[in-house]
Amino acid sequence: MALFDALHFPLFALLTLLIYASLTILIRRSPMRCLLLTMSIACIMAVSSELAQPLFHRTSSWRDFCFDLVGITAAAGTIFLNSKRNTPEFLRLAVVLGALFLASIAVVTQPALRAAQAQNQQAEAFPRIGDFEHRWESLLWFAQGKTSEQPVTASRVESDHSSQGNYSLLISSDAASWAGVHLLFGKRLAWSDRHSLHFDIFNPADRFELGVRVDGFHDERYSGTIQIEPGANSCRIRFEELANRELTLADLDQFEAKQITLHLGKPPATRTFYLDNVRLE
Repeated sequence: MALFDALHFPLFALLTLLIYASLTILIRRSPMRCLLLTMSIACIMAVSSELAQPLFHRTSSWRDFCFDLVGITAAAGTIFLNSKRNTPEFLRLAVVLGALFLASIAVVTQPALRAAQAQNQQAEAFPRIGDFEHRWESLLWFAQGKTSEQPVTASRVESDHSSQGNYSLLISSDAASWAGVHLLFGKRLAWSDRHSLHFDIFNPADRFELGVRVDGFHDERYSGTIQIEPGANSCRIRFEELANRELTLADLDQFEAKQITLHLGKPPATRTFYLDNVRLE
């Protein structure tokens, strides 16, 4: 997706050139009027493309719109200088445009490169899934929950409630449904020689039930629950306790997880707890 975002720059630059070429043939106005009309049409198309994103279950992005504008401006500048027959200026602009394009790719691909590095480190640490002692783990654990008020948050914090090391993951929900946290696996890691999922939770409030769900790469889904008592909890869920109808995770000869989810269930929940030392054994 990061590379696709970077392509907004050349795509709108090319679109601007095509619109200008079409207008000069169709309306036969002065080059400057055609250029101004071209920029107006291209900007309208850029705005419309972002406003239409929700219709296709996508999210509008100011960053994408900015790349559109850079592409439009670059193409318009190229047209203007070329119309003046100023070759040295045109060559300098070409160099600047190339540098801007490379810089835009570097900016938008940086998050993807960090995520790829985190996925490699995750594979090296397996079967340890999360002890939150490393910043890269924050790129793979995400808060989740449905709420119209405050969002659910999941933040790596230095805390006395950490069961191993100095850091743990603080999950906080304010009246959200399905509130909790989920972990994404970037690579296929075999669970066949493991028998249970372990994690530690510090609960500063009253007892609650925590839902556990494991999703596979082939749309498998295995779910279970565990009771969390006040204070420190060392939790263990055997694969026999994670079920999908009559089938349990322990019944599979081969399994590769795509996602692990820890949640508070459908009823809106207001709760805070600390997660640490997630692992398979």
